[in-house]
Amino acid sequence: MNFTEQHKQEIYGILHGFDRIILRGTVTNFFYPNGMMVYLSRTNTLLKDFPALAEVQTKALRAHLENLAKQSGVSIEYLNSVNLANVAEV
Repeated sequence: MNFTEQHKQEIYGILHGFDRIILRGTVTNFFYPNGMMVYLSRTNTLLKDFPALAEVQTKALRAHLENLAKQSGVSIEYLNSVNLANVAEV
């Protein structure tokens, strides 16, 4: 059974395109100082404690994505840059 058949109840549409996906993300609230302060205030986090919070959140997100990939039988390959020579190896 292929992936789309297995998950058809959870799929709303299918995009066709290149043979790889590059995910990049940003948290737009952090682009300006006031946005960062609003986030810290909402999470009751002191500015000095943000690096530890960011590390915990990063590890949790990474673990969640690795678990999803494992359940789906998909491998994750981290590329430090978008270098086409590296992509060809993968």
